[in-house]
Amino acid sequence: MDRETARALCREKTLKDTTVRHLISVEGVMRALARRFGEDEDLWALTGLFHDLDQDVTGEDGVGHAEVAAGWLREAGVDERVVNASSRTPTRRTGRI
Repeated sequence: MDRETARALCREKTLKDTTVRHLISVEGVMRALARRFGEDEDLWALTGLFHDLDQDVTGEDGVGHAEVAAGWLREAGVDERVVNASSRTPTRRTGRI
């Protein structure tokens, strides 16, 4: 998925502008980390962009967080590596992945 399509998906699925800004910020950090470690910048950037995609919908539900987004990403045809990586976010309840 190209960057503009990915950002459009973020705008479509989030409810708050602050969430979009957060996702775009993490996208940039992940891109820089990938560059530093010699990894795939686009893959890492998308992972960062999508890591909290469903936060506005799931809120404090640590169990549902990331599961909703994984469904949206699969529907949109996002690379399964990105879906898996972005859904491995620590839950608020346990702090574990």
